Amino acid sequence: MNNKSTINSFLWTAFQQFGGQIIGFIVTILMTRHFEPSEFGLIAMITFFYGIGYTILQVGMTSSIICTLNPDSLDYSTVFVSNVLISIFIYFVFFFSAPLMSSFLNQPILVNIIRVYSLTLIIDSFSSIYIAKLTKEAEFKKQAKHILLTSLISSFFGVILLFNSFGIWSYIYMVLCQSFLVSISFWLSIDWRPDFKFDISKFKFHFKFGYKLIIVGLMDNLMNNLYTLILAKFFPISQLGLYSRADSLKQIPVQNITQILTKVTLPLFSKYQNDNLELIKYYKNILSIVLFFNAALLVYVSITAESLFLLVFTEKWLPAVPYFQLLCIAGIFQPINAYSMNVLTAMGNSSLYLKIDFWKKIISVLVIVASSYYGIYGLITSQIMLSILFFFINSYFIGEVIKYDLKSQLINVFPILILSFAFFIFLFSLNYFLQNNDFSAILMIIINFIFGILFYVFNVLMFKLKILDVMIRMYRVIRGC
Repeated sequence: MNNKSTINSFLWTAFQQFGGQIIGFIVTILMTRHFEPSEFGLIAMITFFYGIGYTILQVGMTSSIICTLNPDSLDYSTVFVSNVLISIFIYFVFFFSAPLMSSFLNQPILVNIIRVYSLTLIIDSFSSIYIAKLTKEAEFKKQAKHILLTSLISSFFGVILLFNSFGIWSYIYMVLCQSFLVSISFWLSIDWRPDFKFDISKFKFHFKFGYKLIIVGLMDNLMNNLYTLILAKFFPISQLGLYSRADSLKQIPVQNITQILTKVTLPLFSKYQNDNLELIKYYKNILSIVLFFNAALLVYVSITAESLFLLVFTEKWLPAVPYFQLLCIAGIFQPINAYSMNVLTAMGNSSLYLKIDFWKKIISVLVIVASSYYGIYGLITSQIMLSILFFFINSYFIGEVIKYDLKSQLINVFPILILSFAFFIFLFSLNYFLQNNDFSAILMIIINFIFGILFYVFNVLMFKLKILDVMIRMYRVIRGC
């Protein structure tokens, strides 16, 4: 994978992620306007349970085969058969434990929802090997076409159900529809087929690499949803719905950037695992660009949050605005924290990955438990604290591995952090002025956006920040210069 193919891979992956999210966001707007906060609380609950099964299928042996230098047909076939059998087993575990889950969360309606929604695990197991193979071969364009088309069709199907009074089931059936269409589209349009063969030695090889990542992934899923579990158990479901709506909106840019980086940088870092200078160069450049755009976007949406919620989701969702604004601060470092650990995965150092992540989880549990005594704002504030702390932890240990120390990383990102803080002060003042002069929500969003871009461009040019040089080099790669 050369420089230009790396950029093309990034762009196609970004097109897939953001294209899918644009479609999903439109559908989400419609559903949010129809659903009550309590119904979004139910969606948050089932997403947590689904995430457990998804992690086992997509993170473990699937990641192993992407990192394997020259996998053969037996590697792919063994991983495929394993994923299908594991998905069936997980489904039956969820099916029979659904009453216990719903009883724990005091939501009887969850029994049938969990049993139907979990079918996506079996369906997804038939497409996961195709996604792994296309990712390994850097065929992100094919992935984007398949996933975007199926997302469009399934979203249309979900909207039809929504306007025919299916309620929360319109969301459930929409997700099932997309999983089915993705699997069918890959099987019908791609010539390659798994051989349906299983080799125990191949299984042991991929399992040995993947099980540590599965453990980390499950711990991540638990930690990422620990807030959801606490809110579901001890707070009204409507408050969980408000938090879930705020968090999912914040996750649109954050999660997309994280998934793009994870997917693209894993094969890239794997290629340069023995070339430390190239590895540092890519790590440094990507770090700067991601922080630059992610911080700017999250500062903008946090400042204009009230106008956005009022215009898009209606007045009943305004209580979620303060949650959203605080969560945006926590989201600034989230993509960086995820992709930096990808260096260890690519270098096959899953043991260190597990050790680092284990101690981070211990810290998280202690902080979250302590903050839960201060209510929902205490829980959200703990996310900000942990996000910043994990940035320092990840940067330190990754720096030790690739010989790019923490001090050098901080020097690299410091100008961007200063610019982001200045941008916050500028936009906060501008938004305060617009509010006091009774500007409409749509005008405030537009004016903040225009002046925000002008502020960023002016400061980058005025202070000649290095980020501009990095982006110019990337642009020249795309143009073939």
